[in-house]
Amino acid sequence: MKTNLFIVTHCYSLPERPHRPSILPAPNQLPARRPLQQKALNCILPGLPGSLVQMGEFSIDLQQRIVFYAKTGIELSKKEFDLLNYLLLHKNRPLTRLQLSEHIWGNFSDDDYDSNYIDVHTKNIRKKLTVHAPADWLQTIRGIGYKIKS
Repeated sequence: MKTNLFIVTHCYSLPERPHRPSILPAPNQLPARRPLQQKALNCILPGLPGSLVQMGEFSIDLQQRIVFYAKTGIELSKKEFDLLNYLLLHKNRPLTRLQLSEHIWGNFSDDDYDSNYIDVHTKNIRKKLTVHAPADWLQTIRGIGYKIKS
């Protein structure tokens, strides 16, 4: 009898622990993986085909994770896109730097809160977008954080 074995390094859930912990069942015997990212995208803008968002002169495809200006793709880093995506989720609502940091980077200490990496990522997003057209819909709320104005 031939046994298919598979070593799992990253999966959402594991079956019961086998007798030999370093060996797990073949992929077809594992429980289905949960599409967390897809669920998050569907929660962001339910009902929009392709999750395409229009902000000013920019089109933002949330599933492909691409920002377009006149059919030209604009490359954003993973964190920059995550930040833009989270701001879109809470459109017209000011978000504090702490809220943005906790969503993008998870929990962290108060020492990290004083860091300006949210400001730097926002500056980089604006810099990349304003090469093509003004991104005045991405607003700074002085002393609080940022928001996207529709």
